[in-house]
Amino acid sequence: MSLLGVITLNDRDSDRVVAVCEQCGSAYAAVRSDGTLRPIGVETCSCGSDEFRPLR
Repeated sequence: MSLLGVITLNDRDSDRVVAVCEQCGSAYAAVRSDGTLRPIGVETCSCGSDEFRPLR
C-alpha cells in the first residue's frame, strides 16, 4: 500500500541522502529527485515543517 504524496524506497530515479529539518533539526532518510529533497515515508517532519536541507 502506498500513501499518496509519500515517497517510498522503490523510487529508483533519485539519490538517497540524509535530510535535516530546518525547524527542529530532526534527521530523516530522504531522496533527492528533480532538485527536491523529500523524506522517505512521510510528507512532513514530526514538527510539521516541510523544509529540509541535506546533512553535510
